[in-house]
Amino acid sequence: MLSFGARSLPAVVALALMLAVACGGSGSEAPVPTPPTTPELFVAGPTGTSQPSIETPSSVSAVDATPTIEVASPAADHTSFDIESLSIAACNTFSSDAPLPAFGTVPVPTPTPVPTPVVAPTPRSADVSRQDLSEYLPVMSLIADAISVITGETEALWARTDHLASRAEQLFIESRRVAALCNTLSLTPTPPEAKAARTLASLLLIQRREWAADVAELIRGSGQSSDPALEAARAVITANVTAFQDEIASLAADYGAVAQMPSLGLKVTSERVRVAFTAPAGWLLVRSDSRITLTAPLDLQAPGIRGLGPGREPFGTSIGVRRVRSVPGWTLADANQQIASLLGTFGAPIGAEDIEIDGNAGTLHRFIDETTDWETGFAVSVAGDYSFFIETGCPTELASECRSRLFEILESMSLDG
Repeated sequence: MLSFGARSLPAVVALALMLAVACGGSGSEAPVPTPPTTPELFVAGPTGTSQPSIETPSSVSAVDATPTIEVASPAADHTSFDIESLSIAACNTFSSDAPLPAFGTVPVPTPTPVPTPVVAPTPRSADVSRQDLSEYLPVMSLIADAISVITGETEALWARTDHLASRAEQLFIESRRVAALCNTLSLTPTPPEAKAARTLASLLLIQRREWAADVAELIRGSGQSSDPALEAARAVITANVTAFQDEIASLAADYGAVAQMPSLGLKVTSERVRVAFTAPAGWLLVRSDSRITLTAPLDLQAPGIRGLGPGREPFGTSIGVRRVRSVPGWTLADANQQIASLLGTFGAPIGAEDIEIDGNAGTLHRFIDETTDWETGFAVSVAGDYSFFIETGCPTELASECRSRLFEILESMSLDG
């Protein structure tokens, strides 16, 4: 049998105490789970194209980049936002039309590579480049202006208050606004001359999303909303907004292109939804699959979390269009009867009126949700073998202007039934 002498006992006790402290005490406190980190995204630059200058945030010493804003009552920024519900929306700046990797277990023989002679690309004419850039750069300008305003709101709140729930709520709002801009970038075809500008826009949006995710992780993990590295990263990203705006202006000057959205606005055509229309200036395409969705410019967006809207897709003030195949002989009355049970989800009805879309009879239903101060318009029309549904959402204080923009869109809309 092994035994310890009297002199060995204090040393053993001391060693046991040291191990207990090093291992975190009695074990009654579970370790705080760390949310998964956002995977690093790499955006490949165009071959043979000069890359615009962009700074990359890194863990450096703190810098004081917060603007000084005089506010009478910072307490007015305090909210009751539930920090546990804080989530950061994903940012996808890549086209959803890209080929996906194959899945399965069936072996496929590896094709024998065949040398392909290198053929120099045919240079694009100056007129074609100018035309394509005049359609592309206005969309990039809208993205640049929007990201400047959206991040500016966050910068202003960061300067006014360090209230944790208020900052968490602002991150929730900003990430959804940024996600919509990521969608727009992914859905906008890029001319060869603008690949460097697109890379810059993609990096900027992804960096901002990653910064928000890092702050959210810090809030949930330690109850803090900033540290020196995050403050430095925030300042660098803010500077990169200006770099993106400068790149747009430089491209426009080099090719004599227009960098501002023309007054007639954005032309939208969808073969899948079988619809075409022109949206007023400032509207941006944020979804294009079985449903076409555009989000309104910032002057039609309400501030705060309410401005995101009560719907499942937090695009705020927006318009969406989709179609459904109808049975032979289907009429407008049949379509209205079919959707009657669904319309109650929008709130209390405040009116319905007859409209016309591309020569086809239609009905515009209007609803108001008093709990969220949100007005919804739901138009239905039947053309050929399809029913078309057009849904708009808008804060009640902006309903009159939203209604005016809706009729502008409906007047330009063509339906291919």
